[in-house]
Amino acid sequence: MVDAERLNEIVKAGGDGVFSLSLNTDPSLAEHQRPNPAYRVWTHNAVRRLLRRLSPEARERAEPVAHRMLAHVDTMPQEGRGTAVFAGPDLWETYTLPFSLPNHLAYGRPDAVPVLWAIHEYAPYALVVVFHDRARLLVAYLGETAVVDEITLELATEQWGFKYGRTATSSRRSGVGVGRGTQSDAYQARVLAQYRRFWRAVAEAAARTLAARRIDRIILAGNKEAAAAVFAALPRPLHSAVVGTVAVAPHATLAEIQARALPVALAHRHGRDRRLVRSIVEERRPEGMGLDGAAATLEALAAGKLRIIVAGRDMHAAAWACSRCGVPGAGAAQCAACGGSMHRLTLPWELPVLAARYGAALEVVGADAAAPLADGIGGLLRYAPAAAVNLRRGA
Repeated sequence: MVDAERLNEIVKAGGDGVFSLSLNTDPSLAEHQRPNPAYRVWTHNAVRRLLRRLSPEARERAEPVAHRMLAHVDTMPQEGRGTAVFAGPDLWETYTLPFSLPNHLAYGRPDAVPVLWAIHEYAPYALVVVFHDRARLLVAYLGETAVVDEITLELATEQWGFKYGRTATSSRRSGVGVGRGTQSDAYQARVLAQYRRFWRAVAEAAARTLAARRIDRIILAGNKEAAAAVFAALPRPLHSAVVGTVAVAPHATLAEIQARALPVALAHRHGRDRRLVRSIVEERRPEGMGLDGAAATLEALAAGKLRIIVAGRDMHAAAWACSRCGVPGAGAAQCAACGGSMHRLTLPWELPVLAARYGAALEVVGADAAAPLADGIGGLLRYAPAAAVNLRRGA
């Protein structure tokens, strides 16, 4: 499974001479249902164009790796909807993903930005699918959903209890019918009390799962009354983690549940991205906390002032860094830190390394969300400039 930590390792250790390939391989698209799918044609053409641009020496080094990558694309099974490959003389990493990636090919330092965007876009969330007598606790990540636990309530008048744990989907649930009047009212009250105990147990299990897996989003699904009861039973700090509720049938498959829940999760993620960018835009003022544009963002990053960097997935801004000490700068002039000469950066490739080096969080968002930012990149400062001045003065 792809994760940001492993991608950062690839970026740091990859060196030069690495092909970074991402592909949309969605088998439902007509162009991918031909004997020679469109993604293969695109890859061969892109590799051919790239190799032509290299010097003879660089082309000689790159061709064996390119041939291996092309052979992989030609023979890989049509699984998932997206593929990512990082291929170099000493590097080979491939990922099959359940969602589409943009068609993209780069050569040089590893370019992990398209995959980092995917990790951000399809961040994990918990799904609590609950009814009156059973519940499923699911975790979705990178577009796939897995059952974490199942909780089932079996009403029995001799025990008035429920079982908690994984159960077979075909397990029998039973109840006892009663007549009318006071006895019926007492029975119904007791049944409702059991339901409430059950829903509290579901809420407690969900809270434990979120804490253990460090997940900060929940989608409730299933029966409306049961979902509302679980929401009420969640610890109050987790109420803000519930990002939506969807209706599903009692015997819905994982695929059906995912199809209902994923649009809600994506809408929440896109809304969060827009709010984050809006917070930067609103703070673009003297003594504000926000800034944008490649030059200003990298200058603040190198000074250790940035708390978070936000970059568009398709951002390709011009940037510079010192050949001697590696400090990024605003232009091609001498390095302000050591006086060394500056060289041009391919910014998307370098961003993960720069963010890690200077202790800033990196958020890669979609092109639409990043559109208000100059050069498709910006950030939020750790302290407002005025606050920093006051701190230096001992205020």
